[in-house]
Amino acid sequence: MRRFLFLNALDIVAHICYNIVTKGAKMKTNTVRARMEPELKHDVEDILKTLGMNTTDAINLFYTQIKLHHGLPFNVKIPNTKTVRAMKELKADRGKNKFKTYDSAKDMFKDMDL
Repeated sequence: MRRFLFLNALDIVAHICYNIVTKGAKMKTNTVRARMEPELKHDVEDILKTLGMNTTDAINLFYTQIKLHHGLPFNVKIPNTKTVRAMKELKADRGKNKFKTYDSAKDMFKDMDL
C-alpha cells in the first residue's frame, strides 16, 4: 500500500524561503543514507518530479516538519485486522486485473455515478 504525505503548500513555501534567507550559501550539509525498495523509490521520485522537487528537497522538507511538530507530522497507527486482511488481499491480487483503475478521480466518480 502506497502512502503519500500531503503537506500544506504554504508550509512548503514558508520553509523553503526560511532556509534560503537564514542559511543562504553558508549552509553546511550532512549526508543521509537510507535503504528502501527500488519500486518505492522510483514511484516516490516520479511523484516528487511532478511536484517540482527532488529527493533532497523532500527529505529536507520532511525533517523540517518533524522539527516543527516535535515528532512525525502525521499520525502513525497500527492497522486493524480488517485493514491488514484487505492489504494482503490487494497485494495477492495485483497483476490479475481484478481491480478497476482510472486515469483520474473524475473518471472514477463518473463510473460511480457521483
